[in-house]
Amino acid sequence: MIRRKLAVALLCMCMAGTALTGCGDSGSEDTTPAATEGKLKSLPDYKGLEVYQSTVEVTDEDIDTQMKNAAEDNATTKEKDGAIAEGDTVNIDYEGKLDGTAFDGGTATGYDLEIGSGKFIPGFEDQLVGHKKGESFQIKVTFPENYSNDPNLAGKETTFDITVNKVTEKIVPEVNDEFVTKYFDYTDCKNVKEFREYIEKRLRLNQIINSVWNSYLGTVEVESYDSEDVASMQERISSYMEYQIYYTTGGDVATYLQNAGISQEEWDAQILTQAQASSKEKMVVMEIAKKEGWTISEDEYKEQASIYATQQSANSVAELESLYGKEEIEYSILSNKVFDLIADNVKVVEDPTTTAASETTTENETTAEGDTTEAEGDTTTAAE
Repeated sequence: MIRRKLAVALLCMCMAGTALTGCGDSGSEDTTPAATEGKLKSLPDYKGLEVYQSTVEVTDEDIDTQMKNAAEDNATTKEKDGAIAEGDTVNIDYEGKLDGTAFDGGTATGYDLEIGSGKFIPGFEDQLVGHKKGESFQIKVTFPENYSNDPNLAGKETTFDITVNKVTEKIVPEVNDEFVTKYFDYTDCKNVKEFREYIEKRLRLNQIINSVWNSYLGTVEVESYDSEDVASMQERISSYMEYQIYYTTGGDVATYLQNAGISQEEWDAQILTQAQASSKEKMVVMEIAKKEGWTISEDEYKEQASIYATQQSANSVAELESLYGKEEIEYSILSNKVFDLIADNVKVVEDPTTTAASETTTENETTAEGDTTEAEGDTTTAAE
């Protein structure tokens, strides 16, 4: 109950975002995910989509950020006896009290909290810094005025009795050639230079797709949805959001909706809208794949599924399939091929601000030339 309020907007689901209902032959023949029963009215041209120049530009700072993230994602941990610092994970027992009385949702035992994560209300994590394993102490925090998880706590000063059970620090590896080959061998990069080039390429692709994909989907009209596909997606999204709400607030969906002032009907409508959007996206991807004549060979499937397994920290392709299903993995492969195709065929145009600035400069130069000519004419007349 002391966590921040979850945003109402539905979050995009990553690899497991779209349900697949069919499966190709698992033998040596080329396969492709089973087509949805839904139907599109038409498929607009997906090649030559326009993007601004700034969209395709990737800076060194962008690459450095991704390199740093890659290192942190592969960090190891170890227990420490020293003082708690930013980035450490602490295992704590805590009990929150308002006017000396414990309040609902304010007590936990053996809770793991990363310092600096912002999971708890402002001021809570900061006051743990400097303490050590085995210490017990009390902190004071004031709940935000707009705290909606429990209106009775909004704007109130409370105390928390804290006991630190364990402190774990993060050991971030250095990004060097050895790091690249150890953790990112699936990229075929052999050194940091090649890894930076790989990151630059992927960032460019992501920026392009983020710029054009949703706009393109908006131009596609659906004639009919696959009801089974949409129902499956509704179930997935509902489960996903239920987990997110519990993880973020510690409560269930009903409590969250009540505190957020959202009716069950409004919530169900949001879920349906997201499910239909995901089903539509699947139809578009499958239609593009069909138009391009794509199938997935057994070798391609094994190669890409192996990469996905590494990225998802699965021990094997079999484990990955148990988590997502083979159809889901096949669909992900096709989606990435579609995104690559679109990104490779975009039309790069100047940014509006750049074009406007250029036109203004040209206009000013033309005016200046005119003024100079007139001035020269006046000078000649005066001389005469």
